[in-house]
Amino acid sequence: MSSQQESIRCRIRNFDFKGLFIEELGWDAPPKASLTAQVGEQNYQLTSAAEKRGVVILQCHVPAGSPFPDTQAQRKIDHFVTKHHAVHLIIFVDAAKTKQVWLYQGRVGGRTIYRTRTYYSHQSGEALAQRLRDIAFSIQEENRLFTPEVANRLAKSMGAEKVTKKFFLRFKKE
Repeated sequence: MSSQQESIRCRIRNFDFKGLFIEELGWDAPPKASLTAQVGEQNYQLTSAAEKRGVVILQCHVPAGSPFPDTQAQRKIDHFVTKHHAVHLIIFVDAAKTKQVWLYQGRVGGRTIYRTRTYYSHQSGEALAQRLRDIAFSIQEENRLFTPEVANRLAKSMGAEKVTKKFFLRFKKE
């Protein structure tokens, strides 16, 4: 295993998203901005961890003593964030730092799709680290990198591409 892959896994395990995206994956430091989303009576603070060509990575802090937001609450928070950032990834984190849920929302074939990836602190982080390879950017790419490329690579890394449908159709033929 490469030392960079181990560094990525370490940052995932340590819930160090700024270091993960900026230092390991070549993203840019985000503007110092935060959002507060309200779902029912609960407020959720979202802070920017990284940015690349307008695509934003946000961390949603679940307050101590509050239940982790369920799928419906996560989607409401995502809907709120979409009003501010068209293309984004939200990483939900519990106060005890034992759980992460990575939520990506995109469009495939004219419909909205959601993809989540869950990490628990007792896991190695390898599965998530492998997905993040697609959104690592080198200095050599900077001059030819635009929002659609970043957005497409994020969609691919979170599993929002049409591979599932292609696989299903091929499986059905066999």
